[in-house]
Amino acid sequence: MGYINLLELKLLLNISLVVLLVNGHGTQTEAQPEFLAALDNLTVTQGRDVSFTCVVNNLGQYRVAWIKSDSKAILAIHTHMVALNPRLSVTHNGHNTWKLHISHVQLNDSGSYMCQVNTDPMRHQSGNLDVVVPPDILNEHEPNTLEGGVANEAGNVQLVCQATGVPEPTVQWRRENGKDIVVRTEGREKQVVKFIEGERLVLNQVQRTDMGGYLCIASNGVPPSVSKRFDVQVNFPPNVKAGNQLVAAPVESHVLLQCVVEAFPTPLNGWHKHDGGNAGHGVNGAASGNGGMAGGTGTGGTGGNGLEKPRNTQMPAPIPSRQPLWILNNKSPAASIFAHGRPSSTVAFVSCCLLMIYSLLMLPTFT
Repeated sequence: MGYINLLELKLLLNISLVVLLVNGHGTQTEAQPEFLAALDNLTVTQGRDVSFTCVVNNLGQYRVAWIKSDSKAILAIHTHMVALNPRLSVTHNGHNTWKLHISHVQLNDSGSYMCQVNTDPMRHQSGNLDVVVPPDILNEHEPNTLEGGVANEAGNVQLVCQATGVPEPTVQWRRENGKDIVVRTEGREKQVVKFIEGERLVLNQVQRTDMGGYLCIASNGVPPSVSKRFDVQVNFPPNVKAGNQLVAAPVESHVLLQCVVEAFPTPLNGWHKHDGGNAGHGVNGAASGNGGMAGGTGTGGTGGNGLEKPRNTQMPAPIPSRQPLWILNNKSPAASIFAHGRPSSTVAFVSCCLLMIYSLLMLPTFT
């Protein structure tokens, strides 16, 4: 009885030894999966493509899975897609490299992504995806409307420019052509700067020199920066300046009268004589506005608008007088003869009578 028990004990010991040897051999020969490189943190502009790369050695019978960490959603297992998102796909090079591809990246794709191996305990590594968006300026104005500000001189103008983007953009105001921005306080103090930061630009006590284009420039480090033009208009009453207040010209010639009118909006210019008459006949008036300047020019001539072509005018030759001119006056018939050059028989008879009477009266003087 004791001999049998001894044999059973030896058999149990041998079996245990074999089990230990087998387990020990398997532990030494089977290597565990390991990651060869960390998962990169990626930054990509919205609309572009991006991919995460996971390199695993000694994968064996285990599988690689891709998971969106913040939502705990399983995106893919090995080469099989789980998520119903046509912009997501996975590839495997047949060895140790797995890739998760995201095409046309959107803002909601931002977050942490995990490459996981289903060992016990689980092995994984994570990478972060940051999606950036270039700046864009919101357009809250209706189409075909003026974007800017209009005020009377010494009034106030406020411009608002709102921009979006990731990260949040900064807004800067500048004037066109590098002009200075004049910032005035409620007093008489003013500050001259090249740019102002912020969504709102407030111009107090505007002057006509503040008229023109102002640029709102939004940037957040993601190219390209964007800009939008705002037009500032300042209304002020007309101010008229004459180039020459006294203009002389020969009779039957042309004369040019010029004046400079400063006003906004562009005024309607007209020419009038001092006696109240309208000088519009034979006068060409034009007005044009440029930066609040409206210029009016007028030319005086005869017939039509604008300058008339010069013409040759030949005056009738005077009729020589056979008597001393001092005996004639403007109201005498003789004066009419010499003026018109067409003496009639009646006029000739009267003239002869006058001469005879004059001669008789002068005879006593000579004697």
